[in-house]
Amino acid sequence: MPAVDLPRVRRQAIDLAGCLSQPLVFRSALRQILEETSNRAYRAGPRIIADAPPRGYHTPKPVLRELASALLEPASYSPHAALETAGLLWPARIFEEQFVAAQLLGLAAPGLPEEALKCIEAWLPDLDSDHLADGLAGGGFCPLVRLNPVRYLGVARGWTASPHKWTRRLAVATLLPLARDRNFENVPAILDVLKEVMADPVPAVRKAAVQVLLALGPRSPAEVSRFLREKLRYRNRHTAWIIERVLPALDEEARASLTALLRDPEARLP
Repeated sequence: MPAVDLPRVRRQAIDLAGCLSQPLVFRSALRQILEETSNRAYRAGPRIIADAPPRGYHTPKPVLRELASALLEPASYSPHAALETAGLLWPARIFEEQFVAAQLLGLAAPGLPEEALKCIEAWLPDLDSDHLADGLAGGGFCPLVRLNPVRYLGVARGWTASPHKWTRRLAVATLLPLARDRNFENVPAILDVLKEVMADPVPAVRKAAVQVLLALGPRSPAEVSRFLREKLRYRNRHTAWIIERVLPALDEEARASLTALLRDPEARLP
């Protein structure tokens, strides 16, 4: 596809942000930007491409970053308008519009935390892909968690018991920005949520858990090693699958110890 004219997109994004208090105008302007920058050459082909965003324009990531950047200040200053516009965009079930909706919700969250949480809870049943779950987790829910980690990590832990796999994926994906943030020191709180999905039968949920543990391993090797040893006691094959993929993030001693436990012929995994 032709190279995207980012300076033009940046100007369009600034104009778009100025329409925030007019949801219908905002949506129309957003769709124009998405249409102009869409990847028309994209073809999914006969095989399903797991990493491809669903139902959308296949907009390049730099364009989405420009949109998110332009919305930062106006959405923070006008949280009610941001939430109203987000509520108009989300039901369209177009990936890029839902991405922008999640960003708007996250920017409104510090000013309207209760309203933002209700909005996320209403959107959870609509999640149907890892891309969408991760986008709502990082853009929409994680800002709430940073406001009050104890409360909202408790909410995330409750979501790990959901029968809806993408809700569980969102709960785990919320932990990743925290695991990568060295200023977030409450590693036990992250592990407290993570322990609920260590035996999850769904690969998409386990893959998110692996990402979190890979980020935590170099930061808190002792805590992560203890956590994994404790989980391995239950001898679940899904737990073993996660641990095998986290081993590279651990120190040599921890890797050797956990590998020996995984290979123990007396401990058969169900």
